[in-house]
Amino acid sequence: MALIPVVVLLWLLVYLLARWQDNRRGSQWRLDVAAAGVLALACVGFTWRLWFDGAYMPADGGDLVSFLLPTYRFAAQSLHAGQFPLWNPHLYGGASHVADSQAGFLYPPNLALFLVRPDFGVRALEGLSTLHLWWAGLGMYVFVRSLRWNTRSDATGWGENGAEHAGRLAALGAGIAFAFSDSLWIHFGNLNYVAVASWLPWVMVCFMNGLEGARKERKRGKEGDAGEHSDLTTDHRLLITDYRFLIWAALGGLLLGIGTLAGHVQASLFIGMAAVLYGLFWLYFEAQVTTAGRALLRLLLSLVVLAGVAILVAAPLLIPSLQLAPYLDRAAWRYQETVGYSLAPPQLVGLVAPGFFGRGPQLHWGLWPRVEAGYIGILPLALATLAILARRNRTTWTLLGMSGVAFLLSLGIYSVPHGWLTLIPGFDLLRAPARLTLVMDFGLAALAGIGLHVLVSQIGAGDGGTWKALTRLSDGLGWISKAVLLVAVPLTFIALVVMQNQDPTLYLRVSVAAIAVLLFVGFLLASWALIGARRAGWARPVTIGVLAVLLIYLDLASTGAYNDLSYDDPTLGFQHEGITSFLAQQEQPVRIDARTDIDSLWQPDTALLYGIDDVWGVANPSLLAAYNRYWEGMGSRSTPLYDFLSATYLIGKKDVELDWSKFELVFDGDPDLNVYRNEFALPRAQIIHDALLVHSHDEAWDAIQQPDFDPAQQVVVEANDGQLPTAAPATGPENIQWLEQSANRLTLEVETTAPGYLVLSNAWYPGWVAETEINGHTESRPILRANTAFWSIPLQEAGSYQIRLNYQPPAWRYGWLLVALLLVLAIVAAIAVLLRRRREQP
Repeated sequence: MALIPVVVLLWLLVYLLARWQDNRRGSQWRLDVAAAGVLALACVGFTWRLWFDGAYMPADGGDLVSFLLPTYRFAAQSLHAGQFPLWNPHLYGGASHVADSQAGFLYPPNLALFLVRPDFGVRALEGLSTLHLWWAGLGMYVFVRSLRWNTRSDATGWGENGAEHAGRLAALGAGIAFAFSDSLWIHFGNLNYVAVASWLPWVMVCFMNGLEGARKERKRGKEGDAGEHSDLTTDHRLLITDYRFLIWAALGGLLLGIGTLAGHVQASLFIGMAAVLYGLFWLYFEAQVTTAGRALLRLLLSLVVLAGVAILVAAPLLIPSLQLAPYLDRAAWRYQETVGYSLAPPQLVGLVAPGFFGRGPQLHWGLWPRVEAGYIGILPLALATLAILARRNRTTWTLLGMSGVAFLLSLGIYSVPHGWLTLIPGFDLLRAPARLTLVMDFGLAALAGIGLHVLVSQIGAGDGGTWKALTRLSDGLGWISKAVLLVAVPLTFIALVVMQNQDPTLYLRVSVAAIAVLLFVGFLLASWALIGARRAGWARPVTIGVLAVLLIYLDLASTGAYNDLSYDDPTLGFQHEGITSFLAQQEQPVRIDARTDIDSLWQPDTALLYGIDDVWGVANPSLLAAYNRYWEGMGSRSTPLYDFLSATYLIGKKDVELDWSKFELVFDGDPDLNVYRNEFALPRAQIIHDALLVHSHDEAWDAIQQPDFDPAQQVVVEANDGQLPTAAPATGPENIQWLEQSANRLTLEVETTAPGYLVLSNAWYPGWVAETEINGHTESRPILRANTAFWSIPLQEAGSYQIRLNYQPPAWRYGWLLVALLLVLAIVAAIAVLLRRRREQP
């Protein structure tokens, strides 16, 4: 809230600068800056209860609190300590942070927050989500302003200035419809998803301008026909020889790469898919007016440059994530796992009545999961229909085609094409097909912008096609409104009366559905009235346009703004000062086990927020499959396999049931939770002299499952014979001392009396490098996989070692090398362009 005056002042300065520029050059940039300000006010108004009423969203914090807040705070603290957060030692027995595609610490807005205010709270993250809703809306505004459709000056009667005003109103309406659409708003708590998705219209602006850059206006059809308005054609000579389309593609790739750094690969793939769909429809229409081969080459070059630049920009995130993928459970997924959270056919009612099945999780009902249905408002749907009826050209058909394909794919298991999509590498590792409504809403919002432009433009007497389209739309809305009033409304009230004495849960569901139906009816009637007023000429077009923008906003805010809110602080689950203080006083390193069904009291990632080590954490798709298998297969907490995890302390409820032969109460100062000590917990690092060599992961799994396996005495090592020392029994006391413990570096001093292995109960993952120093001689040692999922380091001889362990993932270095390559290519390309321009000068 304290930032609002700063933002207002910044906007005012930009507006004054734009006005000064307009006075110098005769432009109208100040109007676009004003539109950006209106979008910002709309975002503040939409989320006002967060800033002025003390509410939180999502009500339970969602991923925003349970996952992103501790994850981002860990990254911020690491950066302030002068190191990149490459390894997370605090959750899941240790995990690669840089390989977690959701880490987001390289995304510029996140990075700015981490550096300026590393102790940020949930309000800062809610602010970032709101900021990206604004960014998405502004991107749609720019996209619609970039669309190349024109109305003949003799038909409008407005002249150039009138057309400009109409375009801004249309773009503003489209921006509001997209920013608060179901596909974005329902994910307010998924900041990383919203952040990446908000770049979709910006990328499409660049991609579209690249493909259409060599085009010029032309008229199609005969006077008075629906297709009489200017369309676009191609200067054949510029299809390939004009290098500017590659600059646009590269700029689009740069924006996509920056967005990808926010950390949601699925959203990035959706943006890429939107570009491909747009390009395919463009190719279909372009091939009808020019050489198909040239058009295909232009499209392929654009896509290659777009994807190539995006991959190079995001390489420090993508390369480590790709390395991680084979180590996840998702690597073994089949189609059945990818269709979770499909858009079920009954949920399509949400396209017009989003609250029918309960829009928030608190009131949701139905056999299917709660997913986005793609609602963008009633009036935008009507305006999109008007765009198709009045402007049947390549632009509208392309946007409609994109929306249609995305809609089919969003149905997931209920639509065969989604299965074909999973044959493309990358899509087979993703679920939640309903999120593809993002692309559908993008196309529909852009069509709504075109329709609003048609609605607010002056329509001449000779413009029969537009009048006909407006008349058909008005009549259609009238018939639908009458049918709803005669059928749906009476049935709704009958259902309420009949069900009032029935089961309370059933009556609640009927009531929720009734509210959704009546809201739909209200906004349907309002849309009909607005279209009818324009048809009848009851108000000036500009007035109609302003009312349309207000109605779109009122519709989306009324049906969405107050869902999934709560006044209860969702961060209370992190606030257990007594327990965290007790754990901080214990001899380090210490690891806890909080996986005892206490998520409602203790946030699963609390350990990460306080720098404590935990055997688990919040549900995370980046969890290593081998570690997960070990946990699920170790049996109860009474087994030696559990003791090997080094979970010295367990956090549980006051009435938790445990094996009291090994657990004892050590702290009960928290009102809800106790801390118990596992007396049999093994130390984090051990020297083991009895090793069993195996050559496969399955062999190792079978070995540790044997009843007589004791991880305190034996280690199962996956390695080749040449890597193993000749282990021998200890001949005296041995000692391990921790010298350094940081996220990316560990140092231990080890004294051993015979060859053996240093075994650590840290989750094994490639990228760690071990150096052993003994008698002044330093050697690099492999970190072998021990007991299926952990570390073992060969100690070839007896003596006193200093062992240094550093996390230096090559994938991280390769990613930055690719960024450097991109910079070199950009410099070379810029020099080539400058030299070409010099040669072209007379």
